[in-house]
Amino acid sequence: MEALNEFKEKVVLPYTSEQLYAIVADVDSYKDFLPYCLDSRVLGPSGPRAKQNDPEATRFVDAELVIGFSALRESYISEVSMRPHEWVKAKAKPSPLFKGLDTAWHFRSLPQAPHMRTPQTEVTFTLAFAFSSPMYAAIAGQVFQKLSSSMIDAFQSRSEAVYGWRAS
Repeated sequence: MEALNEFKEKVVLPYTSEQLYAIVADVDSYKDFLPYCLDSRVLGPSGPRAKQNDPEATRFVDAELVIGFSALRESYISEVSMRPHEWVKAKAKPSPLFKGLDTAWHFRSLPQAPHMRTPQTEVTFTLAFAFSSPMYAAIAGQVFQKLSSSMIDAFQSRSEAVYGWRAS
């Protein structure tokens, strides 16, 4: 398999790890705020193989996302593993769109300084992907690179909409 394109970003956000985990774990709402996400839904619990792939996780679901831009509209299913308030990881199952797609969100609560009114959480987001065909790479490659860099912004905006704006 060709090397995956990888994107990694680390930010500190003014929300608790529990709040940020809840936003990322709520796959059903992705269609409401993620760019190019036309539909999103949890299909149900993942099969027993998921536990073997990620033995530290405590929750496993299969989720379907439909993405679209330009003339492209494709769906794919990911195996999502979670450890509440700590991390969410998703690995796409083989599809016509992706050879590989792995995402990971890690949340680390930071000590609250006496002058700080809001909690602070360090969020590390990692995305690695490879398209299944040169045609998809040509159509979607640049859009996907742009989307990768805006993921944290989309989830931060969603956190603000759900929990209210907070100064960092």
